[in-house]
Amino acid sequence: MSDLRNSYLRTSRDDEMARRIKRLLARDPEGNVRPATMGPNGETRGLVVTGPAGEGKTTLLQRSLSNHEGLQSNGDDLPVLHVDVPSPATMKSLAIEIVRESGYPVVSERKEGWFLWDLARRRLQLRGVRVLWLDEAHDLFRSGNQANVLAVTNTVKTLMKKETGVSIVLSGLEILEALVRKDDQLARRMSFHRLCPLDPDVDVEAVEDVLRSKAEDAGLALNLSGDLAGRLLASCDGRFGIMVETVTEACELAQDEGLTTLDVSVFADALADRLDVLPPANHFLAHDWRVLRSRFADQEATGPESRGRK
Repeated sequence: MSDLRNSYLRTSRDDEMARRIKRLLARDPEGNVRPATMGPNGETRGLVVTGPAGEGKTTLLQRSLSNHEGLQSNGDDLPVLHVDVPSPATMKSLAIEIVRESGYPVVSERKEGWFLWDLARRRLQLRGVRVLWLDEAHDLFRSGNQANVLAVTNTVKTLMKKETGVSIVLSGLEILEALVRKDDQLARRMSFHRLCPLDPDVDVEAVEDVLRSKAEDAGLALNLSGDLAGRLLASCDGRFGIMVETVTEACELAQDEGLTTLDVSVFADALADRLDVLPPANHFLAHDWRVLRSRFADQEATGPESRGRK
């Protein structure tokens, strides 16, 4: 089952993200990969990746960054630093998280902010960080404290200045794009990439490919009858990450039950197990599944995601 969960499905989204990552970087005269710069002041470039919860942003970025030939770790070199923005998000908590993720021993939260950020910048240089990726970055810009938001914005811009600058990747919910665009100076340093939900009228074949790949990995036959792909898309609200999780859970359920075929009935049981839905609200059982609202969309409206977390 671990292999089933760890398997990765490459799609056209990977190619587009790889192209976006490539634009952040350039080679110096010695052939080393460094952050690309722009303008007379040599500012680095940034990327803002947004999409609804469950769209697969984190997995897609992890794969794209780790697959770039110029971002491979070598010894103490740490070309990509991935930081989950802490909650609550403050200047001090972010600096502490950057320092921790860089491999530095635990630092006291009693230290002054200026000291922590000076340490964070020195750690980025020491570890050879070229890309600083801040995940769940929407929390940084909507704290409700305007002074904190301004400080965050100015700090991100400072990290992108001059020869010691790093490329910044910000990922988060869709509101992140609007929050970043509020500052013209920061927005012009960034390119924006929004991951859109899959379209039932366009992406059914791609979903069927996912089903075939996962079923093959699980050693199961696949029965696509009963509008399986369409029902799956509707149940997941078109969100790629949730769709892959749902297919994986259905495959595991089939294996646990000793079944040999992956079909609509298996998905109906898997969805009932995950969301505790009754048959009339189960996309894999209901006759009117096309008009049913996805429970995952309901969770985003009422759950932790609506407050800014995954």
